[in-house]
Amino acid sequence: MTTNDRPLGDVLDALLRQVPSDFEYRAELEGEFNRLKEDASYTAPELMYIRWNIAAEVLNRYLSTPDTDWKQKIDKIFGATEDYTKG
Repeated sequence: MTTNDRPLGDVLDALLRQVPSDFEYRAELEGEFNRLKEDASYTAPELMYIRWNIAAEVLNRYLSTPDTDWKQKIDKIFGATEDYTKG
């Protein structure tokens, strides 16, 4: 499954479900994801790769090192190696 086969908003929601409520930057991450989902709703399908790239930059900014189980799960969901619809 490639990123183009998955709705960006659904994937971002699945990623956010993995972030603990006490994570220091959770509110900022949620805000970035919400803005990205809103922007994606106005983006032509052929340009969605740009939104996926921005999502990758946001993840890199807040979760750069997958040093916890939940960060590793986020890596797998975003990288399409784990089904985002489960868990």
